[in-house]
Order: sequence, then C-alpha cells, then structure tokens
Amino acid sequence: MSTNLPLYQNNRKWMRTMDLLQWQSHSILGVLIRMKGGGANHSGAVMIFNAFKRWRYMTGESLEGGLRANYISRRLKEYKGKVWWHRVLPEFEQYRQGAGEWLADRIGVKYDYKSLFRNAICHVSADARELFCSEAYFLAWRDGGKVPHLQKIKKAPRPNEVVRVMGIHGPGVRLF
Repeated sequence: MSTNLPLYQNNRKWMRTMDLLQWQSHSILGVLIRMKGGGANHSGAVMIFNAFKRWRYMTGESLEGGLRANYISRRLKEYKGKVWWHRVLPEFEQYRQGAGEWLADRIGVKYDYKSLFRNAICHVSADARELFCSEAYFLAWRDGGKVPHLQKIKKAPRPNEVVRVMGIHGPGVRLF
C-alpha cells in the first residue's frame, strides 16, 4: 500500500462491497462526459475479496477493456483527478449481496462504446449485453440487488447522476 494515499487508507476499513466510487478525471473524455451536468465522469463499485488469507480491495468498473476488477490503490496511484466514496445507506443492506454477485458474474463483459457516445446526447436504455461504467453499477443494483424503487427505471444514469437517481447512497467522502 502506498503511503501517498492517506485519505483512502483512513477510509478503507469502512468500505463494503458495492459501495460507490465516483471518479472525476481531467482528461478530454472526462471533460466531455461531465458537460452534461458536471461532477463525476466515471463510476465503479467497491469489491472486497478474501484471497490467500488477505482482504483485496478492488473496484469493479467498466473501462475500455470491458468490465473488470482493479486494485483500488493501484488505480488511485495512477489516477489524475478526484475520487469520492459513497456508502450504501443502511436501509439498502439487504440488496447488497445480490448486487455484488450480479456485478462479479459480469466481469469480462465488453464495454458499451455505442451507448457511451449516444449517452452524450440522450439517456440510453440500460442493457447488460455490453456495459459502460454507470450502467454496470446501476444494473447491478436494479437487476442483481432487485432494489424495488429501481425496477421502474429503464434508462441508465450518467456517472454524475448515479447518486441522485438511485437514491441509495450517503454523501461522498473524498479519497483522492
């Protein structure tokens, strides 16, 4: 673990699988995505695994290579921008297991480039055949977790809309 990640290190012990990570980069693509409302331009889920007698803190996220799990610390070390962690509210704990299983089962699903670009113009229907970042996170909770109030939402939220649209998260804590 890098010593230059104190905000992450101080908060890691409170993180749980399927908490939300919101990323704000300064890249050209990040700026273009944020043109529709500012805030975050990428969403991922905390995924914690116990492997080889050690806890592994990963982020499940859909990037250009598709849906994959990356070490949070490694992503933060390489990242140029800001990152916030949003806890899932206690009243949604019962849905966390199903959401996490849904997301883990889709590691390797291709990235949804077509919807990413269409999403810049209008909201797109949420569809699990290919996934962009906030679509993957949303569908994990809607289809995997089966959160009742998410069942009626058919359009995938943009990264900067996830917290507001889903309504299952506490306030953001700056990690980086």
